[in-house]
Amino acid sequence: HANKLQLPNMVFVCVSLTSTAILEGIARGIPGFVVRDVPVDETPHYDPESVPFIRSKQLGTFLDSLKSKASWNDLRDKQRTWFEYETRS
Repeated sequence: HANKLQLPNMVFVCVSLTSTAILEGIARGIPGFVVRDVPVDETPHYDPESVPFIRSKQLGTFLDSLKSKASWNDLRDKQRTWFEYETRS
């Protein structure tokens, strides 16, 4: 079951569309991002400064950057701060 995974550098990835599952991951300390190559009008709207939208050509480079514990922690902390702000507003 996904809630029982305990890996050191997990990420949640949505393809094309966002999902409220990203919020579930962020709430559990698992950073997430969206991979998309075309513009989409959708809800929920996530701040791209907090929840990155990555083009498929950039995916490998982006995932490589998250191999660094510091980079992974930075993304997790940025998303946690954003999440706390959004859920308290």
